[in-house]
Amino acid sequence: MTPSAYAATYRRAALAGAEDASPLQRVRMLLRGVLQRIDQAERWMRAGELAQKAQAIASVLPILEALRGSLDFETGGEMANNLATLYDTASLWLAEANARNDLERLRQARGLLEPIAQAFAEIPDPDAT
Repeated sequence: MTPSAYAATYRRAALAGAEDASPLQRVRMLLRGVLQRIDQAERWMRAGELAQKAQAIASVLPILEALRGSLDFETGGEMANNLATLYDTASLWLAEANARNDLERLRQARGLLEPIAQAFAEIPDPDAT
């Protein structure tokens, strides 16, 4: 499966579960998916399975781009700008980790995103039923 096909499959699966989710729940789901795929990439990297590692990392990049694209810079102001920078930095670090098979860089990208996922998990959802 090509990286773009892998990403498309993930998007279809994520959307199927997200149809009734609130915007906050969707962001939470996407961030959990990002962290899971980074963990998969680490396992593949450790096992020396470079093609699978590359696919796992490649599947994260469009999700980060979607998260960045969902930001409302007018309403979100500095916070939206900071999140955009964070998503861009994580994408760059993931690309570097992939190109160099750099486990430490992969972990740094995860370390950058994990607190954001945790913070979104703690936000009360006004749309929750």
